[in-house]
Amino acid sequence: MRVVRRQSSARRGAALLAALVVVLILAIVAGVGLTYTQTVKNEAVEARDRVRALYLAEAGVKESLAMLTSTLATGERPQAAVGTRDAPRTRKSGSYWADVVDNRDGTFTVTATGQVADERRSVEVILLRGGAQDDPEPSGPPTRGRYGVVAWREVAVR
Repeated sequence: MRVVRRQSSARRGAALLAALVVVLILAIVAGVGLTYTQTVKNEAVEARDRVRALYLAEAGVKESLAMLTSTLATGERPQAAVGTRDAPRTRKSGSYWADVVDNRDGTFTVTATGQVADERRSVEVILLRGGAQDDPEPSGPPTRGRYGVVAWREVAVR
């Protein structure tokens, strides 16, 4: 005849406690992994939005350049802005606005800002009638009303 021994309740309790500790450790590791993944995702989204905001600021510069070229070719006085902070030009991914300042020396300073979600980037460009010396596109004689970029820099967001 075979005798079956029963385990003591203390041994069964120790096994249950060990299993709970293992499950707790796995839950902590999973939580840390999810937190890390979410952080990396948020950083990637912010980086994407910063780049999009810069592209939108450049769109403001391009629109200002086109506005200057068309209005000065017809002899009209150029507008002082392309959109405003309160009423920006909107696009699918964000918005932009640009201020145009006549420097009274044949150049204009354009400060354009692009915004996507909470990210905002600004660029400042000096435009010279007739184009820049190293302008890859032929700008023609200054009398045609074309403008080229003389200086470009990213400025602190206001």
